[in-house]
Amino acid sequence: MFDDEGTVHPHKKIVKFYSVNLSGVMQVQSLLQEFGINSRIYLGYGCKRNVYGLVIVGEINLRKFANEIGFGLERKMTKLSKIVNRKLH
Repeated sequence: MFDDEGTVHPHKKIVKFYSVNLSGVMQVQSLLQEFGINSRIYLGYGCKRNVYGLVIVGEINLRKFANEIGFGLERKMTKLSKIVNRKLH
């Protein structure tokens, strides 16, 4: 799921997941919470500003995401590894 609809922003030190389905985004957030990963949901992405973004930020949350879930796509996992393997502020 994160491989398709997720992205890593190394300079911002965040992982985002996008969807127009608020219920689905909330379910993803709930599943992340079961792993102890905190996230926030924002509205206003996409051309029509009708896309929800689930944002994971913070050293602990990013490390948990990398260790427990991560990405299947090597290029995304490489970006995430660069974030969690250096000291986050």
